[in-house]
Amino acid sequence: MVDILELFIAFAGLIVVALIGFGIYLAVQFAKGLDPFDKGTGKTCSLNINCSNGACGLSTAAEDATKICCTTGTNEIFDGRRYCTGLTSGQSCRSDAMCADGLYCPGGSISTIGTCIAQTDLGGACTSDSQCPNGLCENTNAALTSLICCPGDTTLCGVHTYCFGIIPSGQPCAFATILGIIDHCDDPCASGVCSDGICT
Repeated sequence: MVDILELFIAFAGLIVVALIGFGIYLAVQFAKGLDPFDKGTGKTCSLNINCSNGACGLSTAAEDATKICCTTGTNEIFDGRRYCTGLTSGQSCRSDAMCADGLYCPGGSISTIGTCIAQTDLGGACTSDSQCPNGLCENTNAALTSLICCPGDTTLCGVHTYCFGIIPSGQPCAFATILGIIDHCDDPCASGVCSDGICT
């Protein structure tokens, strides 16, 4: 009959071997900068290495947001805190960079929380560059009464920037320079010609 002590010693030996193996595994994983206890997307986390995708951050800019392994696999540091990026429409944000492509974060800042919403189509009215897919929200007339997301390039005339080729024929194209001198610019005109302060 096998001695009980021998069985105990054999069992204890197996446990020791298993623990040594597990210890080696942990050491290798940590040496690679990985967390052997990593978590999948959407799971709570503390550090990037806790996540299988390497991205841990606050789920949104909401005050009660918790840190998760970001579903998009990306994050950024803003106001000293790390946030998940690629947020979808309707989610709270503090910067445009937190929102997914095609969205921006009006009202978001270090001290205020905004909401990711869709950017304006090219040619649509705007109030800021971030509202436009190409980042170009500029003037459409000499009176400076209209801003749109420029469909194409921009041009500097006087002291202001205008959408290129946007002013129709018959409309003013005379712009004040920084010295107060009136400058006639061709580029803002759809025809490409400004004659006597009017687009031809």
